[in-house]
Amino acid sequence: MTAMANPQLDQDSTNKRTFHDIIEAQQLYFEEHFFPAHAISQLGEPVSFNSQRILNLGDPLNNDDAVNLRTAKIEISQNNMMEFPKYLRLDGSSEPINDLTMSDNRITNLANPTSPKDAATKIYVDDLTTNAVAAAPVVVNANLDVNNFKITNLKNPTDGQDATNRRFVERNLVRKDQDINMRDHKIMGLHPPDATQSDQSDAARKGYVDREIFREIDENNRVEAVKLLKVDGTSLPEADQDFNG
Repeated sequence: MTAMANPQLDQDSTNKRTFHDIIEAQQLYFEEHFFPAHAISQLGEPVSFNSQRILNLGDPLNNDDAVNLRTAKIEISQNNMMEFPKYLRLDGSSEPINDLTMSDNRITNLANPTSPKDAATKIYVDDLTTNAVAAAPVVVNANLDVNNFKITNLKNPTDGQDATNRRFVERNLVRKDQDINMRDHKIMGLHPPDATQSDQSDAARKGYVDREIFREIDENNRVEAVKLLKVDGTSLPEADQDFNG
């Protein structure tokens, strides 16, 4: 048959031109969406599935077979049990069998401890130390060597054995080369000076001063008294007496 028109219905007979058009269209579709079976084994570059999956893949039998997820998990689990005993699993299912050195590296994002043997975070230790010092004084059972460092923010002493700060000392003690302002207060319990041993600049008690003053007055009175005539006539004049007036 010649000069046959293009078919319109599925049951129409077709001409060669339409047949070739259909074959070319199918070939183009398969080339865009599928790899030929003979070409897959000869691919030299990775095959991109554009985020699509291969479903219902059977378990591999040969080393060159593709592996499904089930088989991969079984193989990884068996390898971890047999070939990686020195590694700790991220899920916590394995335990260390020896000390773990971090080689100067840190453990980060650690949760605060809840059990006595849990590792502690820095913020947990800092808060615990600060609260402990604030809650109760530290009892020292031996000499404390501060290694040439200072003790700062020391409060004024209240008991005789309290440590004192520089401000308290300067306000309450006087240097030897400074005057003492008693501010109308007394010096009490002063030891009496010894005339044979004490320095003439020693401070003296009131009783000592009063006694020395009276003694000095008494001696002066005796010296002046020899120049006077006693009223009872027991002394003799040493010169003429002027009774004028």
